[in-house]
This record gives sequence, C-alpha cells and structure tokens, in this order.
Amino acid sequence: MGLKFMASSSQRFDMRVGLMTTVSDFPAYIMLSGWSTKGYLACPSCHYETDGQHLPHSNKLCYQHHRRFLEPFHPWRHNKKNFNGKSEERNEHVPLKEIDIENLLSK
Repeated sequence: MGLKFMASSSQRFDMRVGLMTTVSDFPAYIMLSGWSTKGYLACPSCHYETDGQHLPHSNKLCYQHHRRFLEPFHPWRHNKKNFNGKSEERNEHVPLKEIDIENLLSK
C-alpha cells in the first residue's frame, strides 16, 4: 500500500497487503461493495436478475422467486397454491464474470 517506516531499525520498507475475505452484515456490505441492499435489486448474488415485487396493500417489497435455487424437479418449484400462484421454471442465475464486475465498477 505504500512506504512504511520501521521504528526499531530506522529503515523504510514496502508493505503490500490484500483483502482476502470479510465477514460483515448487510450495512457493512453496502459500504464495502457499493451494491445497494434495498429496493428492487437488493440481492447481492442475483444482481440485476433480482425479482422484487411491491405488495399491493403495504409499503413493502417481497422476493418470491427464491424457488429457482432449488433442484429442477423439487416439488416446491411447481407448488402454486403455497406461493404466488405460479410455477418456477427458471434456472439458478449465472454469477457475474470478472469483466461484468469491472464494467459495473467503471460506471
């Protein structure tokens, strides 16, 4: 990250560091990544494929398309009665590639 001064030997040295991983809550995730965790695009994994729906009788958003992460023939994927009245036929989202992340950061 830059030049540092070692007090015990009175010499300067180069120190390089890298952040490998973090454990943080959603407010810290916002600060570290710059991705909003509120609103229609709140899921940090799904990014632009997040399906947020506004509930008609409240001021809340819900995310009902979480069944797409289940196995393709899981019974809940076709359970219309207990979910939103629709079957979930989509596959799990494709994670962003490095170039996609770079393009997002350069905006």
